[in-house]
Amino acid sequence: MKGVSVRQSFAVSAIVTAGISLVAAALLLLCAEVTLRFLGMGESEMSQLPYQEIYLPVMTKGEREDGVAVWSTGDGRLPYQSILVRKPENSLRVFVYGASATYALGFSTNASFAAQLGHMLRDAYPDHSLEVVNFGIPAIPASNVKILLEDTTRRYNPDLLVVYSGNNEFMEIHAEKYMENERSMLMRLRRFAVSLRISRVTDQVLRGNEIRTLEEHNASRADVRQVEHTIIQHMSITEDEIRGILNEYERHLNEMVLASQSTNTPLLIMTVASNWRWRGINDLPQNWIDELMSNVAGPDRERYLEAAEKLTTLLDAGGTKESQQDNYYKRGVLHELLEKYDAAAADLIAAKDVDPHLRRALEDGNSRVRLVAEENSVPIVDTVSFLRWHGHNGIIGHEEIYDNVHFTPRGALLVAGEIFRVAQAEGMIPAPIGFDVDSYVKRRLDDLTSMEGDELSVDEFLGIGHDRIQILLRDPFKYDKLLVDLDQRIIDNPADVTSLIYRGNIHYYDMDGADLAERDYRAALRVDPEQEDARNNLDLLLASNR
Repeated sequence: MKGVSVRQSFAVSAIVTAGISLVAAALLLLCAEVTLRFLGMGESEMSQLPYQEIYLPVMTKGEREDGVAVWSTGDGRLPYQSILVRKPENSLRVFVYGASATYALGFSTNASFAAQLGHMLRDAYPDHSLEVVNFGIPAIPASNVKILLEDTTRRYNPDLLVVYSGNNEFMEIHAEKYMENERSMLMRLRRFAVSLRISRVTDQVLRGNEIRTLEEHNASRADVRQVEHTIIQHMSITEDEIRGILNEYERHLNEMVLASQSTNTPLLIMTVASNWRWRGINDLPQNWIDELMSNVAGPDRERYLEAAEKLTTLLDAGGTKESQQDNYYKRGVLHELLEKYDAAAADLIAAKDVDPHLRRALEDGNSRVRLVAEENSVPIVDTVSFLRWHGHNGIIGHEEIYDNVHFTPRGALLVAGEIFRVAQAEGMIPAPIGFDVDSYVKRRLDDLTSMEGDELSVDEFLGIGHDRIQILLRDPFKYDKLLVDLDQRIIDNPADVTSLIYRGNIHYYDMDGADLAERDYRAALRVDPEQEDARNNLDLLLASNR
């Protein structure tokens, strides 16, 4: 450059290079910040998954159309529900706590055992004011169930508490390990970003000037899906860590007992059931026995015995948890084929418990539930033993739990019936007059067996839509996909009254879905002004004044 010395040229080059480096560093820090935000890691470096957090209170005060004051759910992870602020004298108010199995993931909230219990109670006590609140929040562990129980017991004057919690105790430590693995570089970058106040820039890039709200903490089901796949599938936990977590689980159960006793509120705790026949995404291949055998010929029973012996040898040799899980599972299937049902159940339970990803409640955890119940003289619903009695060959399977932990409508109905029996036997609810719970459950099971499509009434809508095959699908996100299917059906035929009502029913229970539900019910009535279910559903919606 003319008139510029060599020293000046070097200085300019150094400034340019430094500027480029700063821009590159800023971009790198921005990427790190985006990644950390995606993983749910803020300045507090939370170990808990964002969608596991509890924000109190979970119900907010408002008024119905008739001016009556109500508490209604304000947490977007819960279905819309309301209870009276001024509790009637002749009332029975039940709170049910847990995670996605309590929530009824995969179906409408009406398919939950909480809702089924509510239907039973209304039939059994027609002269009572009945309120059953489902506080099942997907993915939360017992520590957060305890927070919910302690808070709602003080605020809302319940008559009975029901706790079904234990499938998610290991999610948090999976998250901690995953974050620790990622934090070494990313967290150092973030701390450097904070020191340079670049974090404020990334806040504006990522969030604008918005203030963080409760709704932002209510992660979507897609978040749950991604985190479970990324974290649980790739992190392992030691036996000492498992014991420590189960000790904490037992402590939280004991603290729930203390919270119920401090307010003199009856508490019923439950063991946590799993689908012992669940193997994961894929079932065993058709030729799996042949692959175990040196000689594929011969009578079936002899082949099954030889294959079982080979699996026993493999199990005795040890191996990874993945291989042990697979071998226990296969031997359990063989034992069932050999009509050795107790041995089959024992193997399938062992396969569940040795799963390195810990995706189902452990038998040791259920032993802790039984111990807490015994030591504190708390009534218990032994869900595992009860469903095993109902399961085919004494094995809990897909008829009761469609994937690994989530109930089918049949399973939820059976569980609700057992809750009713235990609560009645323990004097936690009044003795009903002219109501037999076994007859009620049988009638409802018969109705489930005969149904081809869903109910149109929003109070009975299960979330299976036009085809009952939805009940059997093993995808926990099938309810979301049902909404997509209904959208397409309505695009193809805007006069499809049934699809309009089904879609309105889905929106009815969404925290922010009232306007969409009203739109669909009114659209159905424009097509068919005499459609009684659409009219009744709309009236219920409008009366809630949402």
